[in-house]
This record gives sequence, structure tokens and C-alpha cells, in this order.
Amino acid sequence: DDIYQGALSRYLLYPVNYAILKYATLIGALAPALVQVVLFGAWVPFMLGVPEGVHLTPATAAMCLGAVAVANLLHFLSCLPLQLVAFWAENVWSLLVAHRIVAALLGGLLLPLSLFPGWAKPALAVLPFRYLFAFPVDVLLGRISGAEYAAGMAIAATWCAVFAAVSAAIWRRGTLQYTGVGM
Repeated sequence: DDIYQGALSRYLLYPVNYAILKYATLIGALAPALVQVVLFGAWVPFMLGVPEGVHLTPATAAMCLGAVAVANLLHFLSCLPLQLVAFWAENVWSLLVAHRIVAALLGGLLLPLSLFPGWAKPALAVLPFRYLFAFPVDVLLGRISGAEYAAGMAIAATWCAVFAAVSAAIWRRGTLQYTGVGM
């Protein structure tokens, strides 16, 4: 929206990276919701009990917070290149909707990843989408060992680096031809 409406010009004058500023804004908006989720989630196991097969411990909860933090960053960074297409296109909303649908399907939000065929599971394990939804849930439920957690966090961090590099390249190319009109 900032690119399309010309408001990006003011951010170009700030002595901080635009993506970092936008991510900090996102985190600030999420902070109240995160407090509510943590407070609500903390009492639910005591009131309703922990279902069979779920190994909910303080360690899995702490590991889950780390996985959720990386998932949040990964989601932001995976959407950023699509948003930066606004340097050349008037409407990038449809790209973000497509991203949301693909991420929800391949990330385990719409359909459990265990229902995918066996040949697809290795690919799903290395694609970034699993680390947005299914991975944090599996960590919280105690389905992930310490070694699997470390490997999953490494894969998610690698995808964060890839999306950050792609975004930086698009940003450099886009700001070369950007003109701030429409403020």
C-alpha cells in the first residue's frame, strides 16, 4: 500500500531499513493478541486436562514459543517479496491471497500433513509452509524431538534467509525506478 499510494517516500528518508520498520510495526500490533493467547492457553490444560498422547510440558511450551516466533518472521518474509511486486503492479492483493491459500493447504492448517501421500511428505518437510502452522503445533504437543526441533528451526531459518535475500534484491531493483507520486 505504501508503494502504490506513494507513501514509501517518507520511509526512504528514515535511517532504518523499511522491512525492519514494518516488521516492528507488525510485532507491536501482535503483542496484545499474543498476551491474550498465552494467558488463555496457560489455564486451558488445567481446566480441561491434557488429552491422551499429548506431552505438554513447560519445555514444549517454551520450544513452541520459539517456533511461533520463527513462524511469524517466516510468514512476514515470505509475503514481503509478493508485496514488493507493487513496484511494478497496481494490485498485489491476489498474490497474497494465493500465498495464504497455498500456505494453509501445504502448511497443515486446512488439512493435516499426515493425510498427504507418502511421496509428498519429504517435499513438505523442506518447503517453508510446514513451519508456519504444523511445526509449532507439533512442537507444542510434544510430537517433535529435540533433534527434529533443531533441524526444523534450521530449515525455517534458512527459508527466512532466502526470502530476505529475494526481498532485498527486489527492493534494490524496485527503488531504482520508484517515483513517489500520489501522497
